[in-house]
Amino acid sequence: MVMWILRNIITTFPQDKTQAVGTKNQISSNQLYKYSSTSQPTKPPTTQSHSKSTTLTFQMSLPLTLISIFLLSSSLPIITSLTAYEALESYGFPAGLLPVGVTRYTLDEETGKFEAYLPDTCSYTVQGYNLKYKSTISGVISQDKITSLKGISVKVLFFWLDIVEVSRDGDELYLSVGIVSAGFDISGFVESPQCGCGFDCNELLGKIKEDESDKIMGLRSGL
Repeated sequence: MVMWILRNIITTFPQDKTQAVGTKNQISSNQLYKYSSTSQPTKPPTTQSHSKSTTLTFQMSLPLTLISIFLLSSSLPIITSLTAYEALESYGFPAGLLPVGVTRYTLDEETGKFEAYLPDTCSYTVQGYNLKYKSTISGVISQDKITSLKGISVKVLFFWLDIVEVSRDGDELYLSVGIVSAGFDISGFVESPQCGCGFDCNELLGKIKEDESDKIMGLRSGL
């Protein structure tokens, strides 16, 4: 009888410490699972959210890039496919306002600012007036009017005066040196003059040939 009682006691009590510790660990794991299920841990960023962030950044930066390119390009002068003489005519002026030999020019079609370039300074006489051009001529051009002109001067008596404005009224061109302006028939500016000889280049060339012929005849008669 005593032996049967002892056997029952041993059976109901944990047989070793390992079983007891395992029971405690199981309880602790269950408690940890319950705690974890009630909390809201922060999830690490996924690849999809990173992709959306990159796309948004690109979409925001693209308009800024386009605006920067537009502002930069709008500040630069425009080089057109027309010649300088054709550009003058498109604004109602005759080509003869510029002498022969313009190498290049720039024109901002929005503001009208322009620059025309010659290989060197240029001077000639036309309709009794001595004109002189610098190697760079600049101003602001609009239909039938040029203002803020720089690089062209005319000799009046003993003084060289800068022509600051040119305007057209019908068949008349008006060249202004400030407080005084003079009108000219537009037919005198249809062709561009040559530097040095203006419109008299053919006469000058003929005279040179005549002088050379006279010299040759003189040498022959001397022989």
